[in-house]
Amino acid sequence: MKRNIFIICLLLVGYLVGMNLIVIPLYPDQSIYIVKPILWFLMAYFTFILTKDKYVKIKNKNKVLQVCIIIVLFYTIIYYLSGLYFGFIKSAYSSSFFSIIKNIYAFVLIIIAEEYVRYRLLTYGKKKTILFIFVSIVFVLVELNFTTVFAKFTSNAKIFEFVASQLIPLICLNLLYSYLVMVNNYKASIIFRIPTLLLTLVLGIYPDLNWYIYGCLQIIYTALSYYVVRRYLKTEADKEDEDRKNINKVKRNAEYVSWGVFVILMIALVLFISGNLKYVPIAIMSDSMKPVFQRGDVLIYKKVSDFDTLKVGDILVFQHDDKVVTHRIIRIKKEKDFIQINTKGDNLDNEDAFITTGKDIIGVKNSIIPFIGYPSVTLYELLK
Repeated sequence: MKRNIFIICLLLVGYLVGMNLIVIPLYPDQSIYIVKPILWFLMAYFTFILTKDKYVKIKNKNKVLQVCIIIVLFYTIIYYLSGLYFGFIKSAYSSSFFSIIKNIYAFVLIIIAEEYVRYRLLTYGKKKTILFIFVSIVFVLVELNFTTVFAKFTSNAKIFEFVASQLIPLICLNLLYSYLVMVNNYKASIIFRIPTLLLTLVLGIYPDLNWYIYGCLQIIYTALSYYVVRRYLKTEADKEDEDRKNINKVKRNAEYVSWGVFVILMIALVLFISGNLKYVPIAIMSDSMKPVFQRGDVLIYKKVSDFDTLKVGDILVFQHDDKVVTHRIIRIKKEKDFIQINTKGDNLDNEDAFITTGKDIIGVKNSIIPFIGYPSVTLYELLK
C-alpha cells in the first residue's frame, strides 16, 4: 500500500515539475486544452489501477452531498449578488458556444480527475496527517501557473497582494477539499469546485471584487463550509438517545446563532476596512497632525458627497500625488460647483504648497482610534 501511495505522489510531483518547466513554457496554447486533460486522465487511470482493491464505506454519503449542495448554492447566490453592488467584469474566456463547450471539457474534466486522485490518495492512505498536508500542498501548487505568478512579482506590494488574495485562499480551499474527500468522496469536493466555474464560463462575467474583498470572502466561505459540514457529521454521530439529542439541539442552535453573528460581523468588518461603507478607516503614516493624531493611529473618516458641508477647521482626507493626506482646512473658495481648498498640517510650519479641488476630496475626519494602525504602518514600510 505504501509503495502504491508513493508512486502516485511521485507521479503528481512529476506532473507538477513537467508542466511548469517544460509544457507551459514551450507549449502554452496546447497545455490547457490538450496536454493537461490527457495527463490528468492518465493520472486518474493509474490511480485507479494502483488503488482499486481499496473500498471505503461512507456513512450518510448522500446527506453530506446535500449539505454541500446547499452551501455552494448559498455561496453562489451571494457571490453573484455582490456584483450588483461592486459591478461585474467580463471573463477572460470567450463566450462563443464552441469556446464554452471547449472550456467546460478542459476545466471540468481536469477538476473531476484531480478530485478523484485526491480522494483515492487520502482514503487509500488511511487518513495520515502528513499525507493529508502533502496532498493539499501539491494540489495548491498544481493550480498555480508559476510563469504567470512570477511575472506578477514586480514589487513587495504585488507579492503581498498575491499571497493575501490567491495563495492563502487557495490553501484554505484545498484543505477543505481534502477534508471533504476524506469524510465523503470526490463528489463532495467536485460540488464545491464546479458550479462557480461553470457560471463564469457560461455567463462570461463575474463580480468585480478587489483583491482584498475576494481573499476575505474565500477564507470566510471556506471556514464556514468546514464548520457546517463538520457540525452536521458530529450531529449525526451524536444521535444516540432522545435526551442527549435534545441537549445537543439546544447547544447546536446556540452555536448556529453565534456563528451567524460572527459571519455577519466579519463581512461587515471586511466591507468597513475595504472602504465600501460610509465610514472608512485609514492608518496614519506621519506626525504632521500631532497632537490631534499621530503616526500609528487609525483615523475613521466620513465620505463626502456634499462639498457645502465642508468648513474651515475640518480635517480633510484627500489625495495628492497618489498619496492620501489628512490635513486641516484653513481656507475654502467656492464658485458654483467648483471648490478650492487650502490645507495645513497642525504640526507643520507652513501650509501645503498645493490647492485641493473637488476631485481630490475623499472624506472628512470623524473619529480617531489610537495606536492600532501600527501593524499597517509597519507592513506598508516593509512593502515600499
